[in-house]
Amino acid sequence: MKAVDRRNRIVTEVNRRGHVTVVELSRLLGVSEVTIRADLGRLDTEGAILRGFGGAMAHPSRPEENPVEAGMIPSSFDALWPSTEYSTSMIEEKIRMARKAASLVSDGDIILLDGSNTSYYLARELALRNSHIIAATNSLDILDVFRQAPNVQIIALGGEFHDRYNATFGTFTIAAIRGISASKVFLSPKSLDVVRGALLDSSMAHAVRRAMLEVARERYLMADHSKFSSKGILQLAEWSDITGIITDRTPPPEFQAVFANVPVNCMVAE
Repeated sequence: MKAVDRRNRIVTEVNRRGHVTVVELSRLLGVSEVTIRADLGRLDTEGAILRGFGGAMAHPSRPEENPVEAGMIPSSFDALWPSTEYSTSMIEEKIRMARKAASLVSDGDIILLDGSNTSYYLARELALRNSHIIAATNSLDILDVFRQAPNVQIIALGGEFHDRYNATFGTFTIAAIRGISASKVFLSPKSLDVVRGALLDSSMAHAVRRAMLEVARERYLMADHSKFSSKGILQLAEWSDITGIITDRTPPPEFQAVFANVPVNCMVAE
């Protein structure tokens, strides 16, 4: 099958099913996952589909229709990134936060990004701006975004690859992070607590994100409003560790009091 025919088939499948994974397309078309990822990157750039974690989704065809209810976007990221913690419920909010975060990045910056949804959208925003930066991440999806931005110098953080997250973790990843002196780090916690600060549930992600915080001069959290009321197990950072937090709504009063006291620069993405 010619490349153009393969990409046309991909668009057809994505539009028909609403979302499809790299693995599914690889098996359907009989080509490697590397080839599929390259095709998805090109189709996303051309605006034919929307690239997502581990796969792709269709563009909503009618603005007045709820894309989740219509089946054009999955009700969760289960198929795109097999973790039920991630959903499409606040994509617009995540994109707004990503744009706000991108405004904090200057040419010449060395930045670190975790493998979260919001960091993925931040990478897309920086790639669209074609910022002159050095970007380091353990996420292969984010690396694939930056691969399309000629002015972004990419540092791929090696380590033990986990297919479930399409990212690297472990001792080698942490060692690579500790060899970097970063201007800024952007990451997303599982939840926020007034007393304990930023929290996570995964010890694997905790070790990597904690290392990222330790080597960055400016440390930014990206957290939508839902994360101000949930709980986590592991403390990622105390409030005194954080430079700023980017969110989509004005935080509850008890958090505002903490931010004013520390201080933490709280930025609401409009």
